[in-house]
Amino acid sequence: MAGHSLGEYSALVCADVIDFQDAVNIVHHVGILCSPPCLPEKVKWQQSLAWKTIKLMRYVGGRRRSSFCSNINSPGQTVIAGKASAVDKAIELCKEAGAKRALPLKVSVPSTAR
Repeated sequence: MAGHSLGEYSALVCADVIDFQDAVNIVHHVGILCSPPCLPEKVKWQQSLAWKTIKLMRYVGGRRRSSFCSNINSPGQTVIAGKASAVDKAIELCKEAGAKRALPLKVSVPSTAR
């Protein structure tokens, strides 16, 4: 059994590792801990429809460690996360490199950020 992000908790329930109520409680607490007032810095996510984004993220995130690839949804869709300023810079670089689309995601918690 496997899962990604919140799916990890579903997988644990299905595998009888934790019970459903424990999973609900854990996810509830994760949501609280990841809420904006609990975050040390402003974070942001970006979705890009350019596979080149991975190379850009190695450059942008690799040197400063302020943004990184947080999910590869498909060969043509990559999500990055990190400090808001670093993600804004990555969006700019993706567009300059010819990304079909690079945009910030409207999410309220850094559930796939480090």
